Amino acid sequence: MTKFIKPKNLNGHELRDQLRAAGIPISNDPLSIVVEGDDSLTLLIDEKFEKQAADIVANHDGTIIAPEMTPAEKLAKAGLSIADLKALLNIE
Repeated sequence: MTKFIKPKNLNGHELRDQLRAAGIPISNDPLSIVVEGDDSLTLLIDEKFEKQAADIVANHDGTIIAPEMTPAEKLAKAGLSIADLKALLNIE
C-alpha cells in the first residue's frame, strides 16, 4: 500500500481509470483506494508505480455527479408510495 495526499475532489472510479490508462494495475476492490482520517489516500498498488501514481493522484480532479432519483424514490423520500399517490389522486 502506498500513501498519498487525498485530492480535493476524489472520484474513485475515475482515479482507477486514470491509473489503469497509465499502465498502473489496480483492483476494483473497495479497499484498493482508502481515504484515511488525516486526509491521506492509500492505494493498493505495486510500489514500483509509486512515483507515476503520485503525479496522477496530484492532478486528479474527480467529478461528483449525484444520480437522478426515480419518481418512486422521490415519493419514498416524501414518505409516500405509488399506491399512496394513486389514492390521493383517486386513481385505481
